[in-house]
Amino acid sequence: MLDWGYSLKTQVTLGIAAVAMFLLLSGYTLLSISELKQQNALLNLRVEELAERPKANTLDVQDKCAEHAKAAFADWKIFNDPNGTVLSRFLSHYNAKLDKCFALFIPSSDDHEELVDAYSGKSYGAFQNFQGADTCYVIQPSGEVKHCDRVTIPDFRVMATIYMEEDRM
Repeated sequence: MLDWGYSLKTQVTLGIAAVAMFLLLSGYTLLSISELKQQNALLNLRVEELAERPKANTLDVQDKCAEHAKAAFADWKIFNDPNGTVLSRFLSHYNAKLDKCFALFIPSSDDHEELVDAYSGKSYGAFQNFQGADTCYVIQPSGEVKHCDRVTIPDFRVMATIYMEEDRM
């Protein structure tokens, strides 16, 4: 037995107190682990709830995107068509990965199409095939300008899918 200058009774009391403190702290640790497991289960439920939320939010964002694309289409039709071509339709898509709204303007003629950001009006690609001015390109998310293999609408639309469809990115 160690002699620290305490009586045997004091040493036993200190030993019992140390064991009691150890048991108390061990119980607290076990309780804390149990609480952490409960919190983890709650967090997992919250993550599942949040995973469902973007689906609803995406629909709202898609609706807003369609509204902006419609307005951009009206502006483009009025102000950006020097040949007077009557524009027949547009497609819109909210790209969640890029957090951008894209519109593909499709005139009734087969000589021009344009892919734009419906909010900013920035052009991301164009197809043009009239009066000897053949153009077909799409600006990649990296900023690189990629030209079509052939100057055709199908080639342009395939390249535009990187913005108009998430799974193509």
